[in-house]
Amino acid sequence: MLQTCLVGRLLRVVARGGHRYVLGLQAFEGGKDISTEITVWDGVVVSPLAPAYHDTPEPMDTDDKDDDGMQDGVAA
Repeated sequence: MLQTCLVGRLLRVVARGGHRYVLGLQAFEGGKDISTEITVWDGVVVSPLAPAYHDTPEPMDTDDKDDDGMQDGVAA
C-alpha cells in the first residue's frame, strides 16, 4: 500500500512538471529561493522552516601552549 501511494505521488509530481524544479531545469517562480522565502504554488502557501543546522566554523586556538606548560609535546 505504501509503495502504491509513493508511486502515485511521484507520478503526480512528474505529470505536473515538478521534476524540472527539483532538477534545476526551471527556475522557481520569480527566481525566489524557496528555502528562505514564502511562495505560493497553485493556491498553497509554502513557508520555509527555521534552519536546523548552521555551518559556522569554530574559532581556531592559536595559542601553542597547553594549560599544563607543555608546548607541542615538549616541556617548556
